[in-house]
Amino acid sequence: MVTIEDGKLIATVGTTVRIPLEYIVPNPDQPRKYFDPEEQRATAESYKHRGDVEKAIDVVLRKDGTIAFIIDGESRWRSGKLAKLESISCYINPDMDDNEIFLSSAVSNIRRRDFSVIEKALAIFELQQRFTIDENRAGGMER
Repeated sequence: MVTIEDGKLIATVGTTVRIPLEYIVPNPDQPRKYFDPEEQRATAESYKHRGDVEKAIDVVLRKDGTIAFIIDGESRWRSGKLAKLESISCYINPDMDDNEIFLSSAVSNIRRRDFSVIEKALAIFELQQRFTIDENRAGGMER
């Protein structure tokens, strides 16, 4: 479990700790917009039996350690809430700015099979805007 002192989370970067759900905050810029309610319920049932998420969610501590900001794992966090878990496993990442968080989240989501074509297109468009990427400067990507 993470140490909490004066409402602040104390955890070492690079470790996996259990964080109370009330300290975990989703990313409003999360590229994934749709979370299948039936899948969430089924996953929540699994988490109830396990007592934790299947894979730790990636977070970064923000606001002087008063919140754990989700980088990747909002679906798991939502299912943990549905399962009424008190805390879930979280991997503590080094501090990141909003663009680095979006990049990490977008890349993770684009790789998922259930990420819709529209969500992929919107995430790629947002990446192009944030990082000034055009199709001629796609970082060596081959067609």
